[in-house]
Amino acid sequence: MSTENDELVQNPVVVSHHVFKPDESIFQDLRKGRAKCTSIHCSLRECPLRALGTCMFAPILGWDRCPYGKVVVQDGPTKRSGQYRKWIKNRVAEGDGVPKLGSPGKKIYFVGDYVYLPYAHMNMNENVPFLQHGSIFVLGTSLLSRSAWTLDTVLNIIDFRPHALMGGEITDYRKCELPKFLQHLREVDYEMWGKLVAARPKFDVVPDHVGRRALLRTLVAPFEWSTMHNKYPVSWRWDGRQLVTTDKNAYDTTWGGVPLKSFEICGEPEENASIVIRDNNWVDENTIFLD
Repeated sequence: MSTENDELVQNPVVVSHHVFKPDESIFQDLRKGRAKCTSIHCSLRECPLRALGTCMFAPILGWDRCPYGKVVVQDGPTKRSGQYRKWIKNRVAEGDGVPKLGSPGKKIYFVGDYVYLPYAHMNMNENVPFLQHGSIFVLGTSLLSRSAWTLDTVLNIIDFRPHALMGGEITDYRKCELPKFLQHLREVDYEMWGKLVAARPKFDVVPDHVGRRALLRTLVAPFEWSTMHNKYPVSWRWDGRQLVTTDKNAYDTTWGGVPLKSFEICGEPEENASIVIRDNNWVDENTIFLD
């Protein structure tokens, strides 16, 4: 790998740690199984996926093999074993302070010397040098080298028409995946976006963000929206710091105990709280999208 040395750590560090406890599972079959400790080790000093609390190795099924990391799985005893509680306690202690990373968003990320393109059917494109191409029966990988990230590569992605096993075109690629890719390209790599719209001016249109999910704290405040509670509308206001409603429809005497003349909820959302965008005026260049 050609990643600069200052971007790598000498010894991979544990960036994700999770202990599976069979006795806490809601599934009867899993309750009979063995305890398991899963950890993700990474050699990248900084990673855009990890900064969002995610990792390519996190999904239970179909994860991409990131060149900078590895997954280590330790199988423990069943809950019937006399060593079960001790093993669980020790594994939990080993991961003290280490989070459990989640699945990454389906969008473009630049990870070290690679470009991450997790769009359905995209890696079936033989004209784009993915580290491993996919097919109907092979998952392949969503990674390609940054050195291959050129305008020709982007145009090949746009012009691609994947075909199903029986020969028909997989229309979801152009209908669903390609529009998402173009939207993300505009947001993530504005230099490449400029080259693209110079070559294909038809793509230079005003984006519509309604229906997308973004971090609440990165949206343009103040703004208001409505939700439903017990079939009644509730109006909320976000001022950039606190979320407020004075709508009595948010209150219920079943938990409050008494009818109220007036009512107010005022709270500070969690740092990573997100919301579905209902108005394009909520968005500016600082908005961080999750999809």
